[in-house]
Amino acid sequence: MFSLVKLSQRSQLVLTGLVVCTLNYLFPIPLHVQLGIFALGILITGIPHGAMDHLLYFKQHPDGKPLNKWIRFSSFYLGYALLYGLLWTIHIQLAILVFIGISAYHFGELDLKEILVRNSVAERLIATSYGLLFLVNYLLFRWPEVNEILSGFPGFNIQELSFLNDRYSIKYLIISASAIVVIMLLLCYYLVYQKPLKHLFYQLLPLAFVCFITYQLPLFLGFGFYFSAWHSILSITEIKAALGWSDRSWFYALKKTWFTNLAAFLFIGSMFFFFYGELNRIIAVLFMSIAVLTAPHIQVISSMLSAKAAPDKI
Repeated sequence: MFSLVKLSQRSQLVLTGLVVCTLNYLFPIPLHVQLGIFALGILITGIPHGAMDHLLYFKQHPDGKPLNKWIRFSSFYLGYALLYGLLWTIHIQLAILVFIGISAYHFGELDLKEILVRNSVAERLIATSYGLLFLVNYLLFRWPEVNEILSGFPGFNIQELSFLNDRYSIKYLIISASAIVVIMLLLCYYLVYQKPLKHLFYQLLPLAFVCFITYQLPLFLGFGFYFSAWHSILSITEIKAALGWSDRSWFYALKKTWFTNLAAFLFIGSMFFFFYGELNRIIAVLFMSIAVLTAPHIQVISSMLSAKAAPDKI
């Protein structure tokens, strides 16, 4: 008998996304419900998966007393966050571009984890290219909604991106060309390393479904599915494995990270307090807050994934 338990975690997430996509197609989900689901995802997995960073950092840097470890971690984490936060106050357009760039590498590194396993420079470029094409095309595909949210960023001049209005009309052509570029890059990689193409097909199939689900759902549901369900849950699984907690529940991890979760939510709450406004301003401030926390988070997760990969200099 068919059982969901027998499916891989990626397949279970894809199936869940397809169910949500179908339900939204048959019975369109109201905006206030979408926002509620989006906020719930951020609350349960989106922020908490990053709150485990200190545990990974301590494992990666085991020397020293507990207090010294906390001091080193806090200096590292807050240093990255403050520098990146400063960039948001100096040049918000550049800060957004940096956020897209580092997020692209971060997303690509995890999405292609089963494909790119040698930890080489070439693989990092492929992961970044995949992530960039995914994110940039998603922003283009949802440009009308994204346009409104970008307008909510304090000090952002949306007129500088007016050229995207013309690109929006040919979004399907651009997305198709981007998909071909990604497939060609991965095909070349597989041919160079003489890996079976059947493996590439099986790994790309769920990613194709994830792109379809993310792009077809409304903005908050689509990005919520990708970030809070797909990315965060896969990250949690990897983090738990790295910590030796594979047999532990998510609630066990939450209990171990209550302090860093609280700190993250207090930071986001303070950002809302200082930049409170209408809906698009609130969403923009949320993304800005996540971006500041993402800068150091990516360093920790990349170190974790690199440690699992076979080193290679190509």
